Amino acid sequence: MQSMTGFGRGTAEDGGCAFVAEARSVNHRYLDVAVRVPREYAGLEDRIRAQVRARVGRGRIDVSVAVSAQAPGERGVRVDTALAARYHKLLQDLAAHLSISSEVDAGFFLGLPGVLEVRERLPDGDADWPAIEAAVAAALQALEAMRGREGTALGAALERGLATVRACLERVASRAPVVAAEQVARVRTRLEALQTGAAQGEAFPFDPAARLERVDISEELERLRSHLEQAAACLSAPGPVGRRLEFLAQEMQREWGTISAKASDRAIADDAVSARVAVEQVREQVQNIE
Repeated sequence: MQSMTGFGRGTAEDGGCAFVAEARSVNHRYLDVAVRVPREYAGLEDRIRAQVRARVGRGRIDVSVAVSAQAPGERGVRVDTALAARYHKLLQDLAAHLSISSEVDAGFFLGLPGVLEVRERLPDGDADWPAIEAAVAAALQALEAMRGREGTALGAALERGLATVRACLERVASRAPVVAAEQVARVRTRLEALQTGAAQGEAFPFDPAARLERVDISEELERLRSHLEQAAACLSAPGPVGRRLEFLAQEMQREWGTISAKASDRAIADDAVSARVAVEQVREQVQNIE
């Protein structure tokens, strides 16, 4: 289980350039990937998006890539030997004309215009892609690690919330037969009174079956047990489970609402309220799960 909130940073070097990638993620119903790169690397945005989609299932993911400044010692250096040779020929001709020595060392020629050329490394998307891909991969790996740590903490909180819901369910389930028996007794008493009245010619506007059906919560309890079992399975399942858990939380809230409406017993009503509060807390936490 992973959270949808996290941050990761990765670096990679190639040809004297250092590429720095950062990945940030926040909650989102679906997967939404935004990429920011230097203008010279705009053609790589789709590759980076595909790289993110291959590793992340849900969340708003912002990926940025920056290129660090090149150090002087990492710049390209070129010596124009042909130009140096022409300088040397001119020096020899001049020395012969002036009848002086033409002996000089190589360092002399490096100081002459155009002989030594320092070139900055030009951006090249295709050539630099392996390093950028490695930097983004490292950032995504760090992002996943952080999302995993937060996901573990969220999983523990969800287990506590679901345990509260389960405890309320068990108390209601144990109380429900008692309440049902009390309701049957009340209906029987009422029915006997109405039958006596009917025998004396009075109207009989009472449907005992409908009255008992309105307070029966056995189906709601059974569905809640199923939802809790599925939620527990999600907590240990691999891959994204947030949307599934969100659906289950909504269904549990619906069942507890029905139980609250049917409740004719104070203890059951109190447990239904406590369970609905716990389910709402679970639902809020689920919003941050991938």
